[in-house]
Amino acid sequence: MAFAKNKLGIPTERIRTCIAEALVAAVKAYGLRAVATRLGLADGSDEEAFRSKRLYVLNRIGDWKEQDLLGSVALAVWA
Repeated sequence: MAFAKNKLGIPTERIRTCIAEALVAAVKAYGLRAVATRLGLADGSDEEAFRSKRLYVLNRIGDWKEQDLLGSVALAVWA
């Protein structure tokens, strides 16, 4: 399966995964909703965040355009 690549040659799906992984590593489940909201992600429930931090993030950035993802990379790394 071929993934769409951005101008940097990085598959867009890989950028999504990296953003999710950065937030999962840096933020506890009880703080994920607040951090995600500050980064511009749609709000969700505490239960959803506690169930899977990774899916919580991926479900919110799954339809983001390339420029939105690239703009969020630095923010996610410094979350």
